[in-house]
Amino acid sequence: MSAAATAIRRPGWVASVAILLLLAGAGSSRAEDNSAKRLLRSGLDRYRAFDYEGAAQDLRNGLAASPPDAKENALVLRALGDVLVVLGRDEEAERAYRRLLDLERKRHAPADPALNATRWALYAVETALGHHEEAGRLFHEVVDESPRAIVTTLVLVDAADINRVTLLSGFPVRYSEALARRALRIHERVYGAERAAAPVARLAAVLRELHRDDEAGRLDARLRALGERRRPAGQ
Repeated sequence: MSAAATAIRRPGWVASVAILLLLAGAGSSRAEDNSAKRLLRSGLDRYRAFDYEGAAQDLRNGLAASPPDAKENALVLRALGDVLVVLGRDEEAERAYRRLLDLERKRHAPADPALNATRWALYAVETALGHHEEAGRLFHEVVDESPRAIVTTLVLVDAADINRVTLLSGFPVRYSEALARRALRIHERVYGAERAAAPVARLAAVLRELHRDDEAGRLDARLRALGERRRPAGQ
């Protein structure tokens, strides 16, 4: 083959290699994206099945597998923050929620109620950490929602000291799942699952507010089973 012929063919060869590299990169990106989504789904499934350590592992891995600008990062960070709240790892939860709030502020105006869920979560975490000034600032940043959220008073128990509790007054029920799960987990660890009727009922009420009736129904069945065990023989 002549040098001239080689020179003519080389640009096409270079272009072909460039296309192959681009396709390989796109394939790698899609694989990472699929892996991150799979880990997010697995983490959420484990969270709802009360496997919090497994959920935290999946969600951390999902965050590591996801590109920094991926849209799913907000979902992973929210789920990870919630899992860490349940586990009582409040400093780690604070970092996850802060990253989430930074992402959300890029997409929403300060007065957008879309920021409320993360602000309420951070308010609870900062309260648990004893950062009351920061908790108060976040509380005042919360904006009115339409329709107005149903609120309740929650008991926030310190994961490291069950005798240290804080009342969170006027907390929206729809944002309280992680806190309800935390209360149930602590109650079970301290008093045993047989004496956990009250926190089980609270979590069931939260899930109904979130329209997750199947999960709430399973908790109702657990409550009935607890009632049957407590009933004296012959009644």
